[in-house]
Amino acid sequence: MERFKTPAGRLSTIFYSTDILRGKVNRNSSSVSDEKKSPVQGTDKEEAVVHGVQTKPRVTVKSVGRRMAGARGYDRSDGDVRSWEDTLAQRVSIGVVSGGMYLDNNPLPLSMHRRSGFVQQQDVHLSTSTVREALRLTAQLRRPSSVPIADKYDYVETVISMLEMGDVADALIGVLGAELSLEKGKRVSIGVELAAKPDILLFLDEPTSSLDGDSAFSIIQLMRKFADAGQTILCTIHQPSYELIELFDSLLLLIPGGKTAYFGPLGPKCETLNAYFSRHARRCEETENPADYVLDLTAHPPVDWAVTWERSEEYKPSRQRLEQILSQNNPGSNDNGNAEDDQNGTSYATSPLQQLRVVICRILLNYWRDPDYVMGKMQLNIWMGLINGLTFLQLSDSLPNSRNRLFSIFIAITGPVLTLQIEPRFIAFHDQFLAHEKESRVYHWSVFVLRYFTASERAGYAFLMYELYHIFVASLARLISSVFPIIAAAQVATGFVWLMVNTFNRPLSPPPLTPKGWR
Repeated sequence: MERFKTPAGRLSTIFYSTDILRGKVNRNSSSVSDEKKSPVQGTDKEEAVVHGVQTKPRVTVKSVGRRMAGARGYDRSDGDVRSWEDTLAQRVSIGVVSGGMYLDNNPLPLSMHRRSGFVQQQDVHLSTSTVREALRLTAQLRRPSSVPIADKYDYVETVISMLEMGDVADALIGVLGAELSLEKGKRVSIGVELAAKPDILLFLDEPTSSLDGDSAFSIIQLMRKFADAGQTILCTIHQPSYELIELFDSLLLLIPGGKTAYFGPLGPKCETLNAYFSRHARRCEETENPADYVLDLTAHPPVDWAVTWERSEEYKPSRQRLEQILSQNNPGSNDNGNAEDDQNGTSYATSPLQQLRVVICRILLNYWRDPDYVMGKMQLNIWMGLINGLTFLQLSDSLPNSRNRLFSIFIAITGPVLTLQIEPRFIAFHDQFLAHEKESRVYHWSVFVLRYFTASERAGYAFLMYELYHIFVASLARLISSVFPIIAAAQVATGFVWLMVNTFNRPLSPPPLTPKGWR
């Protein structure tokens, strides 16, 4: 368990988000609950401060101190809290982010993406990979090259053991809900991030979505176990049941506009939380879920909770702690903390060659485990080659036979078929890259492109022109798949694209017969 402990001085924040739908809140939330827990214990129990300080008009500085025993956050708007979480995780690509974010009063390190895990709401995995292989890929590419590969694999086995997935470690992930249950799929998603050994933070976005009550409770218990082992966790969830609330330590409650309504410990049986709100509104009934109680008060606020919080005694320690942190050092200093990998000025842990090697091995293994796809491509190329070759076998050099030989270009009719074969596989890899590997800095986008030209082009280098044609077809398929990321749309567009290709290629449309604009 010591291996999960985060070094002192690392960002530690946990928060929980719920959504209020059309006014009244359903108080019976013990069925399919979208929930999450996140306690954090480190080598010291110094409490962290996460809050907004108004430094000048429309500029907010968010600073995070050392440690906080687990926190949870509510918000009436799921989108607002998720945006806050995405911004903190450095995953926002649109909009304007003002102010600054600091880790231990220093700018966020370049390695923030890969040194912090982010478990998305939707589980996106490569169906042909096993559980162990999925975790090993992350460990290989997101942990520094200075760490021996044996140590990386040993740590993966530790994570698998704590995930309680040793019995399915060598099972193919497949389609979640079919091969692996939805709960195990979520455990795989968590394990993939933990295999990178995030020493800053582990984000989770609604980790219990689509899970039944028992599975949701199991996932929260798992998070409790990792938090007790020292892993810092931050998450968003919806409408927790009372049983799940007891697994949390602290709460960050946000109301519309991103304003803080409460930030502090929950207390045993949420007594601290209930005591604060009961001083300003009705009391929480003994049979009432504290989460629903708080949501009800924020949905129909008897007071301005943001103003009430800023005037409360509970707010003062947080404010004082934050101001103390901000006054310690110059926030603009270039000290990125203990991250030795940041010294090389890159956000990736491994070299491009190592990234390419690992990714090519994965894609070749993916093809090996998909024999229908490989055999389909082989048979198409073999039979079309035989038909095309035997049709024009032993032709003389006479003018009529030369014209016949020219029509061997009709092998281009294989283009649409090959394109339709490639598109679904590429979209699966593309989704995996965009959803996880790109944002987590597993490998560079150029590696994603190069791996196809080194792993999937096997038409035969002895026939250069045929190889170039095959590269053209495969590249066109990936271009169409990138523009139309839905399989159905990509396949519809394929027909039009190949109609244009075959209409305006030079053998079928010689330059003298082609309009000037299309030559």
